[in-house]
Amino acid sequence: MLHLDSVKMPVLSEEEDYCFDHTYVSDKCKSLLHSDDPDPVFRHKVLLAIHKLAIPTWSRVPVASHPTLIIKRISGALTNAVYYIAPPEGFKAIKLLLRIYGPNAELFINRLTELENLKRLARHSIGPRLLGEFGNGRFEQYMESTTLTAETIRDPICSIYVARRISELHYVIQLTPTEQYEMPNAWKFSFSWLPLARKNLQNRRHPLSITVNFLDAIERDFHNYFQWFTNWSNDKKHWASLQNVFSHNDTQYGNILQMKTKRRSFKPENKHHILVPVDFEYAGPNVRAYDIANYFAEWMANYHHPTQSHLMDRSRYPNFEARKRFYRAYIEQGAVFHKKLVVEDASELTSNLPEPLESEINTLVHQLEEAVRAVSPAVNAVWALWGVMQCEETDDEWEDLSVSSEQDKPDGSSPKADSINVPPIGSTSFDYINYSMEKFNLFYETSAALGLNANNRSTFPYD
Repeated sequence: MLHLDSVKMPVLSEEEDYCFDHTYVSDKCKSLLHSDDPDPVFRHKVLLAIHKLAIPTWSRVPVASHPTLIIKRISGALTNAVYYIAPPEGFKAIKLLLRIYGPNAELFINRLTELENLKRLARHSIGPRLLGEFGNGRFEQYMESTTLTAETIRDPICSIYVARRISELHYVIQLTPTEQYEMPNAWKFSFSWLPLARKNLQNRRHPLSITVNFLDAIERDFHNYFQWFTNWSNDKKHWASLQNVFSHNDTQYGNILQMKTKRRSFKPENKHHILVPVDFEYAGPNVRAYDIANYFAEWMANYHHPTQSHLMDRSRYPNFEARKRFYRAYIEQGAVFHKKLVVEDASELTSNLPEPLESEINTLVHQLEEAVRAVSPAVNAVWALWGVMQCEETDDEWEDLSVSSEQDKPDGSSPKADSINVPPIGSTSFDYINYSMEKFNLFYETSAALGLNANNRSTFPYD
């Protein structure tokens, strides 16, 4: 999962705007890149792969110039290693994003599906463009931007923009005939990741605070919750909030970029296009409310915190006023898609709507709120299991039951990239087990809010 920081890099030139041309078709090669290769070898292999893929404008950069190739790490570890690539000084070529896949990500990420989704999204100018694929990674369009943060998402206008962008994703990208009949990822992730998480725990030499017996209880209670959801939603299949749509499935603030618009401007009705969703590794069919519930859950996180980045602060969950604002912006953008409404300024909610439309929006707000609460336990269970699967054990790891590595999902920040040297992967730590326990606790707390077994946890404090 990509996380761009605020390192200042050149603004895209008009020459680089070709990336937005939907007619561009990326190439493939069988090269393998390993970020633990010696620095000169890594640089040479990167530039060689770029040439093999015939990425536009890079033919003018000779392979012999690889010692001065500009490479800056953005983020990376077990899931992905992500680098910013620019030509050596004196050469002109588009900037690139290099993504090297981690060795364990294939357990829960279908790369073929992800790549097809990237191409599919690019046809609608959503997300970065795929520029080339190699054996264990890919090159993407580099987008001059910063990520949203735990604070910026709390800004009312920013939240309206996020709502409109998520709404556009859900309405613009149509499910394929096959996807329409697939199990929503809210359930598929949990049912498929539970055995993987259990296997990970069983194969460990050093036990963790989360045990196989604990996962057995989680599996039992998740099945009970799933049965509750099935019964609860049985007479609500007409609710738009419960219908399957193409979902991002990882709508945390680190996966939403804010473009730097010094040379760009948007029409008032398109101001929200300053935000660009990225990292569609987990994208696929899901109930409409899932992305919204996931986004709200991420308000509780502060992945920048120096010592408690794994904790979820319940008091930071958006209050009903903030949720209602989000719902209305989301619904408005859907009405725009269906040509029921014209939005004059995307930064504001539309007022003085005709009564039939206002009444319809109020009904949809209520249904979204109910659906978000109903699907929230699934959101928390998914990321709890994800955290357990990140606990890769090596000979020198887990002395304190925490992984010493930098992962994309929890860390919404990015390391500073001040050197052109390729930095080592695994430079920071994140407490995956306590992160998972926080998410498991939230699974029970949000289940309790639905009247289900709380397993001695308190009820989630919805406002």
